[in-house]
Amino acid sequence: MEKQRRRLLIILYLGFISLGLPDTALGVAWPRMRLDLKAPLEWAGGLMSLTTALSVIASLAAARLMKKYHTGSIMAVCALMTSLAMLGYGLAPVFAAVAGFTILFGLGQGAVDSAVNAYMARHYSARQMNWIHGCWGLGATTGPLIFTAAFSLGLPWRAGYLALFGLQFALGLLFTATLGWWREPPVKNPGPLGAENAEGPGADNHQPQQCNNNAGKVKRMTTAGVAFYFFYPGLEVVAGLWAASYLTEYLAAPASTAGAALTMYWANLTLGRMAIGFAADRFRNTTVVRAALVLSAAGLALTLIPPEFGQTPAVFTTGLGLLGLGLSPLYPTMMHETPRRCGLERSDQVISFQVGAALAGAATLPLLAGLIIRQTGLEALPRLMAVFAILLIAAHEASVDQSRK
Repeated sequence: MEKQRRRLLIILYLGFISLGLPDTALGVAWPRMRLDLKAPLEWAGGLMSLTTALSVIASLAAARLMKKYHTGSIMAVCALMTSLAMLGYGLAPVFAAVAGFTILFGLGQGAVDSAVNAYMARHYSARQMNWIHGCWGLGATTGPLIFTAAFSLGLPWRAGYLALFGLQFALGLLFTATLGWWREPPVKNPGPLGAENAEGPGADNHQPQQCNNNAGKVKRMTTAGVAFYFFYPGLEVVAGLWAASYLTEYLAAPASTAGAALTMYWANLTLGRMAIGFAADRFRNTTVVRAALVLSAAGLALTLIPPEFGQTPAVFTTGLGLLGLGLSPLYPTMMHETPRRCGLERSDQVISFQVGAALAGAATLPLLAGLIIRQTGLEALPRLMAVFAILLIAAHEASVDQSRK
């Protein structure tokens, strides 16, 4: 049984690398892609919105899929769907064809996101949950590197998408070839890999609560958890989207400084998940989340310092880096907590709601922030991030409070 879980864990890690590979590719490819396809600059936003909307639909439908099919089948089908989408992108003669293949891409991404998160929360520890989200970061970092390498070799943007097709298709074949490995481990409660008899402060991370049959209580916890995931991208994505502009246009920092700051932010988000994995099982999930929120608040405090009181690009960059570290364990740790609070029977459905809420937040809150910044100026960015942080903290504490009633 232990060997089976370890083999499946490797496949799950690859599944999240596969999820991250194409996620960040469009931003790198679009400057050349749009010229070839004769598409306006702003149409990239339409593709992002379409992808997100379809991912929300797929994530909400994933709970039903997981009742009929095991996670391995969903991963295999979704990897093949996204590989065909990448092939379509690479061969598309016009923008309309790209939009059509985006349907495959969005549906595939949303379904596998919910399915893998639900399976990990049921059967693996907080450590592996953080590491698998770190694997998404590895994929998200590799995607742009593929295009950068293609451009440095003088190859067109289509070569990058064809390379992504090859990688995704190979992973789809691997997932298909290992379908025989998938059978639900006979465990009633999710336990940490290699530590089924875990003791200590983090041991109760893997014990579903005894009152999960209280439908009203579960509904209230679910609502608070969904709110948490809706507000989370309001902080993560808004910071990543506008921080470089804030540095260059408001604090007059060089473009190279802004680029380094943003690289550090995303690197801290990824590396933080890998690092926290070594300690996650030693602490209660709630403790990890609260400590991460405190660290995020400390980073935001540095970004909120007005220029007249000593705000500099270095201070803002330091705050942004701390924010990245603070945010790193929030998404996976709260996801891992779901079966304990809501029960195993409801966890798949609740997690699909949470993933859908995160995608909906990623689609709407950055747009809202952009409209506010357009009206008030970039100086509003730190205050906007602080508002999203307050809402995030409130949603988390409401979820904890409901779990104790």
